[in-house]
Amino acid sequence: VTELERAQRELAEKERRFALLFHANPGPLALSRVVDGRFIDVNQAFAEIVGLRREDLLGRTALEVGLWPSAEDRQRAFSPFVEHGSATRVPARVRRADGELRDARISGITLELEGEPCLLVLAEDVTELNRAQAALGESEARLRAATEGSLDAFMLLDAVRDERGRVVDFR
Repeated sequence: VTELERAQRELAEKERRFALLFHANPGPLALSRVVDGRFIDVNQAFAEIVGLRREDLLGRTALEVGLWPSAEDRQRAFSPFVEHGSATRVPARVRRADGELRDARISGITLELEGEPCLLVLAEDVTELNRAQAALGESEARLRAATEGSLDAFMLLDAVRDERGRVVDFR
């Protein structure tokens, strides 16, 4: 086996491993060109989260398929990646294929592939988390208003439980 054949086999194995890790990853991943935002590759998790088929995304931009409410929204979300080379948990508002607006956090890194600057992004849908946090904040505000506006005395106690889960005391 020549040195060239061995190098080609090693390269093919590395490419196979990368493809496996990318496509089997449960996190929504997208690889796009920096210059125009065209999707080079997306995994199935990304396609599902945006509500499109993988084939409908490849070679197109997120703006072309309507994932951003506006070009300014995309620019605002991705400017930290371009300016700093990477960013984590950048908040964004995106639109699914069915038109539903969702809250996202985007993490990623710029890298060079075949001499071209690209962006590898992990998208995280945080819509339900944000709704739960807002509901908790509203509930806390109502409780605070009720207790601060009341003439009655309040005492909050935590139940102390034994190893079987029975209440044995209060704090």
